[in-house]
Amino acid sequence: MLNMAQHQRGLTLIELIAAIVILGGAMVSMAAVMQANAHSSANATRHTQAVALARGVLTRLESLPFANLPACDPTPVVQALNDGAGNAIPGYSASLLVSCPTWPNVATANDIKQLTLTVNILAADDGGTLGRVQLDSYRANYPAGKVTRLP
Repeated sequence: MLNMAQHQRGLTLIELIAAIVILGGAMVSMAAVMQANAHSSANATRHTQAVALARGVLTRLESLPFANLPACDPTPVVQALNDGAGNAIPGYSASLLVSCPTWPNVATANDIKQLTLTVNILAADDGGTLGRVQLDSYRANYPAGKVTRLP
């Protein structure tokens, strides 16, 4: 007579259910990791765009003659973020703070201006802030006869 253990092939119902549960848990874990990576990637893209926008605004301000730069003011001023066609760029807000630091050997406080541009990355759903990029730039006024060479 043949022994039943020798002819048994395949999986039992309990083994099959256990395998489905394990594979299902692994797939749910992988989906959660992929969702976190997608969210992180989107935030990195928005941050990179914010840096590019801030750099563009500062470059435009740096190209102005010193006399045309905004006056020193302790209150930040809202700065427009527009595309090449002049349309407002949604999802970002910006403010510009112009300060006049005092440094030794500078004749007047208005000879140097520090431009601090802050770009806020806004959340699409509630208007809250997701992140912030802050860039600083310095401009100096070099009128004739005031340039001093260092030894």
